[in-house]
Amino acid sequence: MKAFWYNDDRKNVCGIKIRELRKEKHLSTKKLEIIFYVLSDYVFVQ
Repeated sequence: MKAFWYNDDRKNVCGIKIRELRKEKHLSTKKLEIIFYVLSDYVFVQ
């Protein structure tokens, strides 16, 4: 599961995406974390 969040350069892809979305949507970090966890669970279940 941990590998999913990082790309080949060992950058935290999820963290970078959350920061981008926060700038665009002005959402709180907590709401975005919940969205990402739900989406990641959905992706892995299928």
